[in-house]
Amino acid sequence: MSAIAGIVLAGGGSRRMGTDKTRLVFDGKPLLERSLEAMRPYCAEQSGGAGMFVVFGEHERPVPDGVRALRDEVLGQGPLRGLATGLSAASASGAAAAVVLSADLPLITAAVVGELLAAFEAGRAEALLAADHERTHPLVAVCSTALAAPAVAALAAGKRAMMEFLNSRAIRKTQVSEPLALSNVNTPQEWAALSRLRSEP
Repeated sequence: MSAIAGIVLAGGGSRRMGTDKTRLVFDGKPLLERSLEAMRPYCAEQSGGAGMFVVFGEHERPVPDGVRALRDEVLGQGPLRGLATGLSAASASGAAAAVVLSADLPLITAAVVGELLAAFEAGRAEALLAADHERTHPLVAVCSTALAAPAVAALAAGKRAMMEFLNSRAIRKTQVSEPLALSNVNTPQEWAALSRLRSEP
C-alpha cells in the first residue's frame, strides 16, 4: 500500500455538548490529540505516512507540530464537506487513501486503526467503514482519496448526508475487536458515562 494520510474532522460546533469537544481531556490528552495519536504510527510523515490533517469549520484551533490545519471551503455543510476538504489535501500530498476519524473518540486506539487499514488493503472498496453490532461509524474509516471529487459533486448537488453519499459508492464495512473504541461523545451525559467507564477498575 502507498503512503497513507490521516484526516481528523473537527468542524462540528459542539452545540449539544455546550463546550468545544476537541479540547475535552480524557486520560490526560485532549480528544483531538487522541485521534491524531491513534493514526500517527501509520500516517505521520516521520513514520513513512503521507501526513496528517485536521479539518476545522468556522473556528480553527492550534494543532501539534507536524499536523496541517485546514478549513472547510464552504461552512455549514457538515462532515461530508470536511471529508471532501481532507481528501483533496491528502490527494495533493500524494496519498491514495486516508484514515478518517472524528475528533470526539475518547477510546480510539492505534490498534483499531491498524485493523481498519489491514481490512482496507485486503479488499477492493472506495471506503472501509468501522461497524459494531448496532450501527456503522462513517467517521471511523479508511477512504480512497479518489472520493474527493465525487464528494464535492454531491455537495454541489445539495446532497450533504454522509451515509447517503457513502452508500452510493463502493464501500465495505468491518467489525473491530474493540467496539467501545468507536464510541463518540455528543452530550455531557455521554461524556460522563465514558468518564465513569474509564474510572471503573
